[in-house]
Parts: sequence; structure tokens; C-alpha cells
Amino acid sequence: MLKISFAEQYGGIMIATRNIKKGEKISDLSQLPLIEKNNKYAITKTIGVYFDTTDHFGRFFNHSCEPNMTMNFENWCFYALKDIDESEMVTFNYFQTEYEMASPFDCLCGSKLCFGKIMGWKGLEEDKRTVARSIIPISPNFI
Repeated sequence: MLKISFAEQYGGIMIATRNIKKGEKISDLSQLPLIEKNNKYAITKTIGVYFDTTDHFGRFFNHSCEPNMTMNFENWCFYALKDIDESEMVTFNYFQTEYEMASPFDCLCGSKLCFGKIMGWKGLEEDKRTVARSIIPISPNFI
């Protein structure tokens, strides 16, 4: 379903190797090791507890302000937010899971809704939080 590839502007990326239907499960983080220190590859479970994706293909899920994948916070699985075409990059919106980014960056997604600097939910102005909530569910830990 997925393969790791390379794109000059992003480095490692995750690409769909076949068409993925909206609602299809893409990845399960629930069995990953948990760590207490945030890092570039960690995905937040709760504030101060992180899934360690260092040795997991999930570390190659890149950010997009208009993603094609979303997190289900009940089972900690990623699902297709919309149909994803074969060879399309698989992305999620980091605001969905990250309260404070260990490594903030300038977004390169090119979306009309691009948020610009990606620092995590904590650094997002209220008007942009409203936009983010309209795109994807946000971690219940941030509310």
C-alpha cells in the first residue's frame, strides 16, 4: 500500500503504491513504543507522551495543510481522509497531533489554506485554529 521515496524539497516521503479509498486504514500507531521526550519523528499521544516512529515507516508521513490522511484518536490509526491515488504522497496535518513541534519548519505544501510556519497547535492563532478544525479533527488533548 505504501513505499518510502525521496523528494528533494522534503527528503523521505511516503507514497501510495495503489489507490487507497476514503476511510481505509493506512497505519496503526497503537503498538509503537512510547517515549517521554519529543523529537523530530515523534507523534504526540498526550502532552508529554509520544509515539516513537524513529524505526517505523510513519516517520515518513509528511505534513500538508490540506492532508489526505487523518488520525482516529480512539484507536491511534491513520485513515484516508479522501481517495488517495497511486503514486500520491500520503500526508497528514501536523496540527492534528502536535501541540508543540520539536522541530518547527516553514510549510512547503502549496495549499491555498497553507498555515505557513508549522510550530504546533500551541503556536497557532485562533483564526487559523478555526480553519484547522474545519479540515481535520484535532487531538482532544488540546481542547
